[in-house]
Amino acid sequence: MHVNSFLKRHLSSFLIAGIIFFSVAFLFMKNDRELDPDYQKNWWTLAFSTLPTSENSSFIITNHTQTDRFTYTLKNGSVILETQEVRVPKGASRIIQPEYITEELDVIYPQDRREISAWPTDSPENIFSIYQK
Repeated sequence: MHVNSFLKRHLSSFLIAGIIFFSVAFLFMKNDRELDPDYQKNWWTLAFSTLPTSENSSFIITNHTQTDRFTYTLKNGSVILETQEVRVPKGASRIIQPEYITEELDVIYPQDRREISAWPTDSPENIFSIYQK
């Protein structure tokens, strides 16, 4: 009889503790999935890898999309200096060093405003640009 009365008296406490435990476990599991950059997400970034200078215009593409092919264009004002296609696997980042020769090009095309534009090769409407003065 003693066990039965103990359960009757504390049944609501056990139910509330169980609900709280399972709620917290569910929220932790959901939070881990949301913090995973690849879980049901489709995004990519374009940024300078270091502080840009006239000698160094390296940039980084971080990919969390289904595609692994990106195209970039490097412009000096309105003049296109370089266009390349690069591969960046899903979940990876790649530092890209443009292949142009800076000293010769700076004499031919004084640096107005360099622009690096990149986009997934299969969806050119998703274009992003970064600028270097």
